Amino acid sequence: MNFLNISLGSAGEFYTRIIRLTEMKLLAVSEFDEFDRKHYEMENKLLALVKYLQIKQKDGSWDNRIHESNNNCPLLHNSI
Repeated sequence: MNFLNISLGSAGEFYTRIIRLTEMKLLAVSEFDEFDRKHYEMENKLLALVKYLQIKQKDGSWDNRIHESNNNCPLLHNSI
């Protein structure tokens, strides 16, 4: 869980750098728009995963084992 929160923070830091590159005209607005769309999608999926796992922890259904196939988490079946 800690790794996911660190990932969210890193994504936010990277996003601010992309904004600055765009402001400095080192990155085209069209490229920023594409990055912004992908960042928004990734961030929302990551937040949904964190929320999903927090619910699993609270209701006692948390499983620390890694399974070869897990069809119980719909978040794992969507690609960015």
